[in-house]
Amino acid sequence: MKTVFYFATAIAAISFCDNASAQTFTSTSTISAPMASVGGVRDDGTAYGAMVTTNAGETITEGKMTKSTGTCIRMSQPPRDAIFDFHVMCNSSDAMGTWTTSLGCSDLGSNMRSCVGNMRGLTGVYAKRKGNIATYGKGQSSSATGQWFK
Repeated sequence: MKTVFYFATAIAAISFCDNASAQTFTSTSTISAPMASVGGVRDDGTAYGAMVTTNAGETITEGKMTKSTGTCIRMSQPPRDAIFDFHVMCNSSDAMGTWTTSLGCSDLGSNMRSCVGNMRGLTGVYAKRKGNIATYGKGQSSSATGQWFK
């Protein structure tokens, strides 16, 4: 790849609340292990491929901080073939359950990126829940804000 990419996203660790229809959160995360990449270079010199990262993060929801971990896959898009420069999928977990995140991302240059996407709860308090997320990252660090819906 022409540019080394580090992506991390730690998403929500949320206290389940029966009387709220949505719960907002903020989180920060960093790459916790070296990334692995697969791909190549097209005839025109454009890099393509996918990268895998693992991350560790902290999320604050309703004043409560929770630690989470995740594994993310980033896949580049061919030039001008999509609205986003690349897509990211993450599987994450914390003590209360697991979820998956799908993001569309824009490359902002200087190893910065901005992403938007959705979350789907898999197990625990997240089971059958859906949510939205927006992230901003630079280097190996990322921050996010979003909300879970019932």
